Amino acid sequence: MGLTVLRVLRREQHRPLTNAPLWPDTHVENDVIEWKRAAQADLLTIIDYISADNPDAAEALKNEINAKVSMLPEQSQLYREGRVPGTREMVVRSNYVVVYRASDTITVLRMLHWAQQWPP
Repeated sequence: MGLTVLRVLRREQHRPLTNAPLWPDTHVENDVIEWKRAAQADLLTIIDYISADNPDAAEALKNEINAKVSMLPEQSQLYREGRVPGTREMVVRSNYVVVYRASDTITVLRMLHWAQQWPP
């Protein structure tokens, strides 16, 4: 199956490259990580874009993002203060930034490419 067909099928079905969820409903001990719809849409757009040329790289990036986000309940204050008050920003690789809010839960607000204007 060609990459173009795979990309079209993925958009129609809104499924990740593998059977694993794109943004896991993560529960770490008593802490919860919630992905807002905007962050889910951002991540899907990024993964779709990369998978058009390199599905393996898209899968690796998705796994890296999920692994780093899953560690946030333990180290939420480790990353820089966000440009929007009350948020923090975690850099994933050199091109992607996870914008989140840390309180009793971790709320992933956006998943941005470094070139995107933030805040809007």
